[in-house]
Amino acid sequence: MKRKIIIVVSTVLILAAGVLVRKQLAADRKPAPRTPATTVAVAFVQQVKNGPVSTSVGATGSLMAKNRFEVFAEVQGIMLNDGGAFKAGNSFSAGQQLIGLRSDDFKAGLVAQRSAFHSRLAGVLPDFKMDFPGSHDRWAKYVLAFDPHKFIGELPVPADDREKLFVTGRGIFTEYFNLKNAELTLGKYSIVAPFSGVVTKSMVTPGTVVRPGQKLGEFIDPGVFEIEAAVTGSLAATLRTGQKVTVNLSQGAARQLTGEVVRINKSVDSGTQTVSVFVRVSGEGLDEGRFAEVLIPGADLENAFEINRSALMEEDRVYTVRDSLLVPVVVEPLFFKEKTVVVRGLTDNEQVLLRPVPGAYPGMKVAATTE
Repeated sequence: MKRKIIIVVSTVLILAAGVLVRKQLAADRKPAPRTPATTVAVAFVQQVKNGPVSTSVGATGSLMAKNRFEVFAEVQGIMLNDGGAFKAGNSFSAGQQLIGLRSDDFKAGLVAQRSAFHSRLAGVLPDFKMDFPGSHDRWAKYVLAFDPHKFIGELPVPADDREKLFVTGRGIFTEYFNLKNAELTLGKYSIVAPFSGVVTKSMVTPGTVVRPGQKLGEFIDPGVFEIEAAVTGSLAATLRTGQKVTVNLSQGAARQLTGEVVRINKSVDSGTQTVSVFVRVSGEGLDEGRFAEVLIPGADLENAFEINRSALMEEDRVYTVRDSLLVPVVVEPLFFKEKTVVVRGLTDNEQVLLRPVPGAYPGMKVAATTE
């Protein structure tokens, strides 16, 4: 009996000792409490350096050829075959024929009209010999040199009023000017290039009947263009003709050219309160209708600094960094550009944010850095 009691007591002690050891081992494996890590946001800053800041106003417009020739027909006729010359993209030199219309019938009628005039002059030569013997030789020389197949020459000048009345009474002046008018009309059957340029639009093909007043195409000089830009009336008042401006083009790689203000409209658009300013620009590779941006210089703003527009909060506040803390500063916005704004109110050598810091608040700790 005593032996059984000893065995039971020993077993209980061993179990108790095992529980104590197990608790101790579990306590030894328990991780030490962690200290929460502090995260510091990175703030990209720039150093303030106040001074004069130049301003410019951007206005957009499209390139329009300065020299433009809209081709219209003034007479009726069938367009002659030109081998496809009058097509968009083809170039012509000044004086070269753009379009030719068939004029055989009109030419034949003009020759007949000249021949009739020639006969009338020959018929009055005896009267000249009788009444104006001093002028007979001049008129006879004109009649003998007359060729119905050539353009008519200038008539001899009457020697006095009596001779002038005689020529007028015979209807010679009337027929002469009718012939001159017909010769001018004959010239309209051939449309020539008024300057060297390129066809931008063709609206007729060989073999078609062309009628008076019909538009046949457009022809431009591709070397000189103008841009019509709308600017505010107050800015237009500071501009002058001859002033140089910057023109930005986007065609593949961006291009920048120098333009010149050539005209300023004195009429203000009642809807937009803007004024049209015309800028001339020239250069290789310019295209009709391409959009361009005109940068018109404005006045310099003294004691100012230019920052990103995204850094401006509530229209008149920015964050600066002092002793690694964000400090708001009230500023005066002076001029807004596309991506930046010119402000006044910052102190030289102060660090101002380049862009907003997520979750920013006054007194927030940051790590300032420059790009």
